[in-house]
Amino acid sequence: MKELFGALAKAQSEFPEIRKEKTAKAGSFSYKYADIGDIIKAVSETLFRNDLVLTFKSQPHAGYAEVLSAVLVHTPTGQTITSSSCIPTQSDAQDLGSWKTYLKRYCACEVLGIQADEDKDGDLASKGRYQPTEPKKEWKEKKAPPPSGKPSQIKT
Repeated sequence: MKELFGALAKAQSEFPEIRKEKTAKAGSFSYKYADIGDIIKAVSETLFRNDLVLTFKSQPHAGYAEVLSAVLVHTPTGQTITSSSCIPTQSDAQDLGSWKTYLKRYCACEVLGIQADEDKDGDLASKGRYQPTEPKKEWKEKKAPPPSGKPSQIKT
């Protein structure tokens, strides 16, 4: 994996600034972000120069419509890094497409180690539910995140 991480570190040092030119609105809250097309356009040449390829795949998953994955491949070695997220079951094709586009952006940013939106949680903040809290004492001691009731991300 050291070859892949070496190539990724070099690519990260060469990535141009990713312009956040889109605006999302959720009630009275809004934030700027770069869409997946802008992200791919900004990083593709640098990835190519560093023998890296970013691709996406999706597959069915029990309890969800599917799992969408962004896969970063180091072409000389075949080493990969993957970020995957579950897409909730949708009854409408446009909703499914929206979820895919949204998760491609987040998964791509995760495997590339970049940020393509403002550092805010728009959904929670727009509903007034986001309240930063101090981790529980037992979580601090174990240095592990608390278990969640519903899986939102699967690593493959």
